[in-house]
Amino acid sequence: MPITFEPLLEFDNRAKQGFARIAQGNTLGFYMEEHRAGRAALFAVTEKGKRQGSLLLASETKPTGEKILAVMAASLEGKVDKIIREGRAWLNSYAVKSGHATVKFYTGSPKLAAEFLKAGARAKLTWNPYNG
Repeated sequence: MPITFEPLLEFDNRAKQGFARIAQGNTLGFYMEEHRAGRAALFAVTEKGKRQGSLLLASETKPTGEKILAVMAASLEGKVDKIIREGRAWLNSYAVKSGHATVKFYTGSPKLAAEFLKAGARAKLTWNPYNG
């Protein structure tokens, strides 16, 4: 059964719990405010009607005018490789339909980054100079 991505109008408990695990919960308030202000879209990731995580998307524009679809945050459970494999096709379709030229994924998880690299993503290394 395929993975589906269902829009959420507000942060539900599963999204809050999942995103609270990112950066020891320091970014949850930021994610919620970006969504509340309309700068980010929230999706439930499901398979066979069962929740497999949450995804938060935003749009960035380079000075050249190129639009980038940014995966700001992902809280994935279960078979991460399958979610990424099937999710990549959905993200590509969503990006094309919404006029984005590139998809960017923010993650601090080495496991998640490795799965995206296996799926053919290009790597860009970044870090916070104040925190390692």
